Amino acid sequence: MEQLTGNVFNIQRYTIHDGPGLRTELFLKGCPLRCKWCSNPESWRLHSEPGIYQSKCISKDLCGGCVDVCPEGDIFTFSEDITLRTELFLKGCPLRCKWCSNPESWRLHSEPGIYQSKCISKDLCGGCVDVCPEGDIFTFSEDITLRTELFLKGCPLRCKWCSNPESWRLHSEPGIYQSKCISKDLCGGCVDVCPEGDIFTFSEDEDKLIGIDRTKCSKCMKCYDECPSDAIKLWGKHMTVEECMDVIRRDKGYYDRSGGGVTVSGGDPLVQSDFVAALFKQCKEEGFQTCLESTFYSKWEEAEKILPYTDIIISDLKHMDTKVHRKWTGVHNERILENL
Repeated sequence: MEQLTGNVFNIQRYTIHDGPGLRTELFLKGCPLRCKWCSNPESWRLHSEPGIYQSKCISKDLCGGCVDVCPEGDIFTFSEDITLRTELFLKGCPLRCKWCSNPESWRLHSEPGIYQSKCISKDLCGGCVDVCPEGDIFTFSEDITLRTELFLKGCPLRCKWCSNPESWRLHSEPGIYQSKCISKDLCGGCVDVCPEGDIFTFSEDEDKLIGIDRTKCSKCMKCYDECPSDAIKLWGKHMTVEECMDVIRRDKGYYDRSGGGVTVSGGDPLVQSDFVAALFKQCKEEGFQTCLESTFYSKWEEAEKILPYTDIIISDLKHMDTKVHRKWTGVHNERILENL
């Protein structure tokens, strides 16, 4: 039995325009109307047909393949022809114009050109130095070190300018990305699966997710599992020391060449001092340099657990005045100053 077929010219998935919810939309050929504002005139005629995209045409003179193969003769219309040229740029120029965009053309002889942004660095590569018969004729910028940095959850400060507020709370939690939300009316999956009831807040204009009542959220992460558009993401992942080391070991070659190593930041690592101490101890046993980045707002006992396995310490004091410090970070600075 002959199968019934339709003439389809486009299929769009996850569309939200023609009908409720998320939809798969098929655009068929054939329309009895000829609307002046039609955005898809290629759908008018029922039969399949060639479509023209003028901006991609090379030109009749330079190509003309469509004319050559058409059995119907000269049925194509072309705009005015263009000419293409092959231009040769030669080396050597007696002028030294201040605005010259091609200074590599000044000298007549062939020569090596430098593109600094593409250089890996002398320490990580250094191949040019190794093979040059003239010795050390190269100049390098300050060297870099490559590091693997772990950002932990949990921070006792609440800095007004914090760029990672998702790191404040120690526990894993759902994070919101409003621009990716399809809207409550078109999706609403987070509301449907939440066992705590109506804890979500949506914008009035677009009905998109903008907030979660975290005092009621049980952190079950069912909303994260349900969200089809990545508007809800998982902030925080429980990992063992060995799971972290599996990631760190992949970069050993970079550490060896650049003098880099492992940095633990946050949040604030001192909130999870036992874990960081165990991680740094393993790093030292395997020969990896360690760096602790902390506010040092903690009991000194927490820092003491980590320091024996720490090579480098990074700490930034937000402000010397304790009242100003509390105003902008939520805590006084006496404990920090004492620890430092």
